[in-house]
Amino acid sequence: MSEAICNTVDDVCQLLPQRPPILMLDSFEYIDDRTCRGTVELTKGMVFADEDGTAAQEAVLEHIAQCAAAFMGYRRRMKGEEVVLGFIGDIKRCTFMNLELHVGDRIESELQTVSEVGSVLMVSATARLDNGQTVSRCTMKLASA
Repeated sequence: MSEAICNTVDDVCQLLPQRPPILMLDSFEYIDDRTCRGTVELTKGMVFADEDGTAAQEAVLEHIAQCAAAFMGYRRRMKGEEVVLGFIGDIKRCTFMNLELHVGDRIESELQTVSEVGSVLMVSATARLDNGQTVSRCTMKLASA
């Protein structure tokens, strides 16, 4: 069962420095110390959406990175610490399924902690569309300032 859900832009923005049009996280759910989920609906005006309504695969990576950053930020806040900037250190084993993304698609990502050393967190992520189709899988390393 999840401990906390941030389901408004204001809630999410307390955990991230990003703001629209680069914000790629609409809701965040802290499951436990090792797992979280995040969602985003691709909308017109987002940096990764073209005028014809298609969205770049990079949108998924940015969504996963922001979900991981929110995970790190939420855990810091639970400890009474300040939420700080985070940085992508590495992306490995990244696979994109051959799906075309469009404005209006809703992506849900689930992240699992692989390892954590100091301020460096490695997560395994799977991103899916609402219909359950897997969009991407990757391992991402993030570090906080």
